[in-house]
Amino acid sequence: MNIFHNAVKNHAVEINDGQAYFNKEIYVYKSIWRAVITQALMDASSNSKKMFAKKQKVEALRWLLDEKHNDEFKTVCHLADLEYTKTLKQVKIALERGCKWRNDKKQ
Repeated sequence: MNIFHNAVKNHAVEINDGQAYFNKEIYVYKSIWRAVITQALMDASSNSKKMFAKKQKVEALRWLLDEKHNDEFKTVCHLADLEYTKTLKQVKIALERGCKWRNDKKQ
């Protein structure tokens, strides 16, 4: 009986380790896709005078807000495990603030 319990216990540990690895891998992939959205916001809020940065800004704004690119942005939101509608709302708010991450007002 003791050998059986040890075998079951060891198998459960292997399953838990496998699940933990799987969860970590999923977290990494979600983080990558969230970084794609973050980079698009950074590009969209750029005030650089360089031609390349200006082009990136236009493309980022188009990708984030243009309905023609809606499916691409929705897919990235899905891969990032974010709800598209809520994310789009937050993107618009962030862009209105110039993508400032902190409140500049002194208290």
